[in-house]
Amino acid sequence: AFVPGTRLDRVLRLYEFDHALRMLLLDAIEGVEILVRTQLAYHFALRYGPFDWTRPELFPNFSAVHDDFNHWQIKLQEQTRRSREQKSNEDTVTHCFRKYGDSHDRLPIWMLAEIMDFGSTLSFFRGVETSIRKDVSRSLNQPEELVLSWLLSLNTVRNRCAHHARLWNWQLGIPVKLPNQRKYPEWALPGLSNRYIGSILYICS
Repeated sequence: AFVPGTRLDRVLRLYEFDHALRMLLLDAIEGVEILVRTQLAYHFALRYGPFDWTRPELFPNFSAVHDDFNHWQIKLQEQTRRSREQKSNEDTVTHCFRKYGDSHDRLPIWMLAEIMDFGSTLSFFRGVETSIRKDVSRSLNQPEELVLSWLLSLNTVRNRCAHHARLWNWQLGIPVKLPNQRKYPEWALPGLSNRYIGSILYICS
């Protein structure tokens, strides 16, 4: 049954608004994603070199119980494989293996970061040692535990956008952490909830 007073034109306007909101957020989240994966690749390579992303001891924050490191590695291998297929035809990836395949059987981390999806980038951030997470988080001027919360929420929102799920009047399953309002008074906004999409819009602004 419809709520009394429901009008099809209002339903259509809400749908069009929600679609526009998803497109805006996808664009904004893309900027955060590129920043984080670029910073991760830079700081990791600076400390360990381009090819040591296959060493589990360099990812102490992964859960051994859930075998997070191996799941991440399998996902990266699959993303690399798809990038080498003719239908994907990622020139940089195919060129790398064509020219350096005799001496290297894996991509350097800065090239791997280019083909990571958001989920793999999130796993990268979660798994590396805390000092690297702090280095990356400084580019966002926030503590690393806050940035981790942001990335978790942005990944959820991005997946909803990609699958055309509703954002209007939707709540986050896990509240996103917001900065300390005394230290960051610009976040002291009336009515800013860490459960609704408004907080995600403010993070991306």
